[in-house]
Amino acid sequence: MADPYIKSQVRRIGEILKKSFKLLTDSNPLLLSSATAFFATFALSPVLIILAHLFNLFFDEKIILPKLFDKLSTAFGEKATGDIKRIVDNFLSLETTSYGKSRRSPHTRPTTT
Repeated sequence: MADPYIKSQVRRIGEILKKSFKLLTDSNPLLLSSATAFFATFALSPVLIILAHLFNLFFDEKIILPKLFDKLSTAFGEKATGDIKRIVDNFLSLETTSYGKSRRSPHTRPTTT
Protein backbone atom coordinates (compact mmCIF):
# COMPACT_ATOMS: atom_id res chain seq x y z
CA MET A 1 0.00 0.00 0.00
CA ALA A 2 1.39 3.40 -1.04
CA ASP A 3 2.04 6.12 1.46
CA PRO A 4 -0.73 8.81 1.43
CA TYR A 5 1.92 11.56 1.52
CA ILE A 6 3.53 10.25 -1.66
CA LYS A 7 0.13 10.00 -3.37
CA SER A 8 -0.68 13.61 -2.48
CA GLN A 9 2.70 14.80 -3.72
CA VAL A 10 2.33 12.94 -7.03
CA ARG A 11 -1.19 14.37 -7.42
CA ARG A 12 0.13 17.87 -6.62
CA ILE A 13 2.96 17.54 -9.15
CA GLY A 14 0.43 16.37 -11.77
CA GLU A 15 -1.75 19.43 -11.10
CA ILE A 16 1.25 21.76 -11.33
CA LEU A 17 2.32 20.19 -14.64
CA LYS A 18 -1.22 20.48 -16.01
CA LYS A 19 -1.43 24.18 -15.04
CA SER A 20 2.04 24.84 -16.44
CA PHE A 21 1.17 23.26 -19.77
CA LYS A 22 -2.07 25.27 -19.94
CA LEU A 23 -0.19 28.52 -19.26
CA LEU A 24 2.41 27.61 -21.86
CA THR A 25 -0.17 26.92 -24.57
CA ASP A 26 -2.21 30.03 -23.67
CA SER A 27 0.77 32.40 -23.90
CA ASN A 28 1.90 31.25 -27.39
CA PRO A 29 5.67 31.22 -26.71
CA LEU A 30 6.62 30.92 -30.38
CA LEU A 31 4.86 34.19 -31.20
CA LEU A 32 6.39 35.94 -28.19
CA SER A 33 9.92 34.78 -29.01
CA SER A 34 9.64 35.78 -32.66
CA ALA A 35 8.29 39.22 -31.70
CA THR A 36 11.15 39.68 -29.25
CA ALA A 37 13.72 38.73 -31.89
CA PHE A 38 12.10 41.01 -34.48
CA PHE A 39 12.06 44.08 -32.24
CA ALA A 40 15.53 43.36 -30.84
CA THR A 41 16.86 43.36 -34.40
CA PHE A 42 15.54 46.85 -35.08
CA ALA A 43 16.26 48.23 -31.60
CA LEU A 44 19.87 47.10 -31.37
CA SER A 45 21.38 49.75 -33.64
CA PRO A 46 19.71 52.72 -31.89
CA VAL A 47 20.75 51.32 -28.52
CA LEU A 48 24.35 51.08 -29.73
CA ILE A 49 24.20 54.66 -31.00
CA ILE A 50 22.96 55.84 -27.61
CA LEU A 51 25.68 53.82 -25.87
CA ALA A 52 28.31 55.26 -28.19
CA HIS A 53 27.21 58.79 -27.27
CA LEU A 54 27.07 57.98 -23.59
CA PHE A 55 30.49 56.33 -23.50
CA ASN A 56 31.92 59.08 -25.69
CA LEU A 57 31.52 61.41 -22.70
CA PHE A 58 34.13 59.40 -20.82
CA PHE A 59 36.14 57.47 -23.42
CA ASP A 60 37.30 57.82 -27.00
CA GLU A 61 34.75 56.55 -29.52
CA LYS A 62 37.50 54.80 -31.48
CA ILE A 63 38.15 52.61 -28.46
CA ILE A 64 34.60 51.93 -27.29
CA LEU A 65 32.83 51.04 -30.54
CA PRO A 66 35.29 48.33 -31.61
CA LYS A 67 34.97 46.72 -28.18
CA LEU A 68 31.17 46.81 -28.40
CA PHE A 69 31.28 45.24 -31.85
CA ASP A 70 33.71 42.56 -30.65
CA LYS A 71 31.24 41.60 -27.94
CA LEU A 72 28.39 41.58 -30.46
CA SER A 73 30.29 39.37 -32.87
CA THR A 74 30.62 36.67 -30.24
CA ALA A 75 26.87 36.76 -29.66
CA PHE A 76 25.51 37.32 -33.18
CA GLY A 77 28.30 36.29 -35.54
CA GLU A 78 30.47 38.27 -37.93
CA LYS A 79 27.90 38.88 -40.68
CA ALA A 80 25.14 40.19 -38.41
CA THR A 81 27.64 42.32 -36.50
CA GLY A 82 28.95 43.73 -39.79
CA ASP A 83 25.43 44.75 -40.77
CA ILE A 84 24.81 46.40 -37.39
CA LYS A 85 28.20 48.14 -37.60
CA ARG A 86 27.35 49.52 -41.02
CA ILE A 87 24.06 50.96 -39.71
CA VAL A 88 25.77 52.59 -36.73
CA ASP A 89 28.65 53.95 -38.82
CA ASN A 90 26.28 55.39 -41.42
CA PHE A 91 24.20 57.08 -38.74
CA LEU A 92 27.25 58.49 -36.98
CA SER A 93 28.60 59.83 -40.27
CA LEU A 94 25.38 61.83 -40.76
CA GLU A 95 25.57 63.54 -37.39
CA THR A 96 26.56 67.17 -37.20
CA THR A 97 28.14 69.17 -34.43
CA SER A 98 26.62 72.35 -33.04
CA TYR A 99 28.70 74.25 -35.62
CA GLY A 100 26.99 72.45 -38.50
CA LYS A 101 30.05 70.39 -39.41
CA SER A 102 29.95 66.65 -39.77
CA ARG A 103 31.55 64.69 -36.95
CA ARG A 104 33.35 62.59 -39.52
CA SER A 105 34.93 63.57 -42.76
CA PRO A 106 32.56 63.10 -45.71
CA HIS A 107 35.45 61.56 -47.64
CA THR A 108 35.92 58.70 -45.22
CA ARG A 109 33.46 55.93 -45.85
CA PRO A 110 32.35 53.65 -43.05
CA THR A 111 34.18 50.37 -43.10
CA THR A 112 32.30 47.35 -44.33
CA THR A 113 32.98 43.82 -43.27
